[in-house]
Amino acid sequence: LFWQGLCELSLHHLEDASSLFRAVSGSSAPPPLRAEAEFRLGLTRFRMRRFGEAVQAFQGVEELESESPLLPQALYNLGLSRRRLGEDAAAVSVFGRLVERFPASPAAPKAFLQKGLCLDGLGDEEASLEAFRAAVASPDGEIGAEAQYYIGESYYRMEKWGRAAAEFEKVADLFPDRREWSQAALVKAGESWELGNRFGKAVEIYRRVLKDAPEGARRASVEERIRKAEERRKEFEELEKEAEQLKKQGSKGEAQ
Repeated sequence: LFWQGLCELSLHHLEDASSLFRAVSGSSAPPPLRAEAEFRLGLTRFRMRRFGEAVQAFQGVEELESESPLLPQALYNLGLSRRRLGEDAAAVSVFGRLVERFPASPAAPKAFLQKGLCLDGLGDEEASLEAFRAAVASPDGEIGAEAQYYIGESYYRMEKWGRAAAEFEKVADLFPDRREWSQAALVKAGESWELGNRFGKAVEIYRRVLKDAPEGARRASVEERIRKAEERRKEFEELEKEAEQLKKQGSKGEAQ
């Protein structure tokens, strides 16, 4: 029945696969096989977007085989299912259990990233940043780059423009081979510098993007950003000069 379930799953016959996996998990088969069937049932339900049923199945893996090698991934999928249900606090708890019990698991870095996103959604900025930083240390560069980007996003929302820009720039510095994340992060770094009225720094970062940007819409967009930033820099410098002149005139008037 288990192999039949796998065949049905490969054919995208999700209801048939679910029925077969459920039959195996409820049978007198050895616990490891029953646990794997329950895991597959959870995956099938998740793909069907029946997240409540997926939660029950992934929880069943641990109940059937507490030392199953599938347990780290089952916990990760359980956390994702909770998150899809909008149960961020419950998801944080699950991801926390995973990283505490299986810190060396390949699922742990992903769990730190998801935990950070859930905590961010719950408004706990400090805890979310801590989780994202743990994910940055992942040997998986894709996860690390994404986590570092979200660190920049956190400071961006706090309107800490200089810190946000620095964190976004780290994406490109630490993960240069993750081109999509690096380019997106550098553009956000440029935006951050602009919002902090550091137009020279913004232009510098945008020119860095142009070095790797192919011809097309993205390159044209960055070139337009450079043009506007240059214009704003000139305007800002003129305003500063006017303010300085007014200050000097005020000082002369006080002296008289």
